[in-house]
Amino acid sequence: MGDFNGKSQEWHNSRIDEHGRILEDLLTECNLVTHNDGQATRRNSTSVIDLIITSSRLTTYVKTCDTLTHEAERSDHIALVCNIEIDTCTTQTTPRTFRPIKKVDWKAWREETEEKYKEWLSTSHTELEETYRSFSLILETSRDKIIPEKAISKKKKIRPCWWKEDISLAKKTPQLLSKKLQNKKYTKQ
Repeated sequence: MGDFNGKSQEWHNSRIDEHGRILEDLLTECNLVTHNDGQATRRNSTSVIDLIITSSRLTTYVKTCDTLTHEAERSDHIALVCNIEIDTCTTQTTPRTFRPIKKVDWKAWREETEEKYKEWLSTSHTELEETYRSFSLILETSRDKIIPEKAISKKKKIRPCWWKEDISLAKKTPQLLSKKLQNKKYTKQ
């Protein structure tokens, strides 16, 4: 969304200006779509220069796009509202994973790959694509066997190096800390 100051008949202006031509070229080149409802976006004018633009992939999610002509704002621009509905039920969140390279048994890796590549070398490969696919398949299967993926757990709070368990305890129970301090005062005297 924004005040693009470009007039074009594509977004319901009566004429086109240089800014509008540049915007039209950009929209075409980047596969973007305007969603304005055709009403003027400036008070006391017929120009539509404030635009709501999305990628063509998001066009189906735009349910409404309204120019709020009834709103009494002090600006010379009229507010725009765009309602985008994305179905959150269909999106799946896959857990992020990693391969713990620091814990790899490299001896097992060497044995696994040497065994597989001996078999690979004994067969003849004529096609370049087939050779590449079979070579990379060996790497992938060896990697999956020797370096299995592990899920990334949620980050725990990382405490600064100077943090001590006493500080955690003190933050949780201030009364306990004050009692400890009082006991230390009385024992010193």
